[in-house]
Amino acid sequence: MKNIVIVFSNRLFRDEELKKPYEYLSSKGYNIKLASDAMQEALGKLGMTIKPDMLAHNIEEKDFDAILFVGGPGTKVFFEDRVIHKIIRNFNEKGKLIGAICISPVILAFSGILSQKKATVWIDGKDTLEKFGATYTGNVVEIHNNIITANGPKAALDYAKEVDTYLSGT
Repeated sequence: MKNIVIVFSNRLFRDEELKKPYEYLSSKGYNIKLASDAMQEALGKLGMTIKPDMLAHNIEEKDFDAILFVGGPGTKVFFEDRVIHKIIRNFNEKGKLIGAICISPVILAFSGILSQKKATVWIDGKDTLEKFGATYTGNVVEIHNNIITANGPKAALDYAKEVDTYLSGT
């Protein structure tokens, strides 16, 4: 089965944007690793706690078929993180799936991979996406080639289903 890494901030990630995709994709048989900016137990905005498997900076594209970013207020720790940007560009250069939900598509914008691509984001990130050359669609979920973006917590399950559809080829 395919390997997915889900990246989230150690403080104030959006709980359902981690939980729903994790549970749905796990139920479909995907191998999932959780990566964060720190190894201590992570705390979600709504109180969820979870222990990451690895540091986000240690992600190697060769080990995964997809990388997914979780939103939430803590996500800003990755906005200007050049190591994370390089990891994203490595996935993109290999045509591997890159997903981001809520405010986390801003990370993709900062990495440079959204230029001239359609994307959606939590409304607070619209201007940043456009500043980096993305076409903001406002859709709940947007798919452009190997990039899937979603606009927030209510989209978490639909987002997970699109990730599954992409990776399973169905």
